[in-house]
Amino acid sequence: MRIANDCVVSIRFTLTNEKGQELDRSPEGKPLEYLHGAAGILPELERHLSGKAAGDSFDITITPDRGFGDRQPGLVEIIPLANWSDPAQLAIGLAVTRTDPSGATQNYIITAIDADAVTVDGNHPLAGMTLRFQGTVVGVRAGTAEELASL
Repeated sequence: MRIANDCVVSIRFTLTNEKGQELDRSPEGKPLEYLHGAAGILPELERHLSGKAAGDSFDITITPDRGFGDRQPGLVEIIPLANWSDPAQLAIGLAVTRTDPSGATQNYIITAIDADAVTVDGNHPLAGMTLRFQGTVVGVRAGTAEELASL
């Protein structure tokens, strides 16, 4: 069976940046499984996997404009420590959600903390990076009615 919409696809992969540094990989013996066509993975990766079958390998480079976008400096904010309700609970790497005056929410990661302020970054951690996905298609099967209903 070839990868097409409504198929459940299992892949083993390694993700590296433009310098070849490993950023992620599927755990040994636990391939990533996703429903093709359901926006479960990067659209560009999904596009390149279409038509492949179990046993096929892939080596895909995705530029920021086709991946997680360019970094947006406006999504980095420095917030006074006094604005946090419980500063003792803050830690670098912690995900936080902020609500702006209009009621819109934005997810951030704390990237720095000092005596006076907390720096948060709303960019995706992989924004601005050229990404290389290398791996193998482990399996392809038709999605079940239950899996397709969850779309």
